[in-house]
Amino acid sequence: MASSVPYRILASANVPASQTRAEVVPSASVPQGGPLLRFDVVLGRVAGTPSLILQQGTLPGIWADVKSQAAVAAAGTACTFTAGTNVIAATSHGLVLGQLVMFATAGVLPNSVAGDGIYQVIAVSGANSFEVRPSDGGSNQTAFSILSAGTGSHVVVACQTASITLSPYVAGDQAALPLRPRLRVVCTTAGGETAQVGALLVSSGGAS
Repeated sequence: MASSVPYRILASANVPASQTRAEVVPSASVPQGGPLLRFDVVLGRVAGTPSLILQQGTLPGIWADVKSQAAVAAAGTACTFTAGTNVIAATSHGLVLGQLVMFATAGVLPNSVAGDGIYQVIAVSGANSFEVRPSDGGSNQTAFSILSAGTGSHVVVACQTASITLSPYVAGDQAALPLRPRLRVVCTTAGGETAQVGALLVSSGGAS
């Protein structure tokens, strides 16, 4: 039976192309209770194919790569916000109820929308508009009110999850197990690559 730590923001970052091996998730507490360990990093807008790398601390200040997973490019869909409403317009957005999304901008997002926030779609009005609420596990199940339109061009991006799994049943993973207590995930970007990083889900248990 797998157990998991719910989605939560451990760290958020928009990792630009000028940074390589930029830390996006600090040392995490890994739950025990099963042979399979899985690290799911929630991503929004991604340019290129940056890599997420799980590292473990071997000595103070020294980190060793354990395993990596490439992210998939995701440009998002242009969207607009209308002050005083709950509705976000995006032509042919393709979103569905319950889907997690993030927002990115070339200008300034509305002051009620966080650039590093993860939101859940709670209403879809045809192919061109939708409503969201923060996916923080709080009691508010209704769409939040948009307080301003922001400035510049905005996009909505369906979240993707880059997963790194470790199993004692996989030959390539065995050398890294058991993991040391100090763990982190870093993002590596090359020229022209960026990644909008939202949250981390750590789970254990089950077999692979």
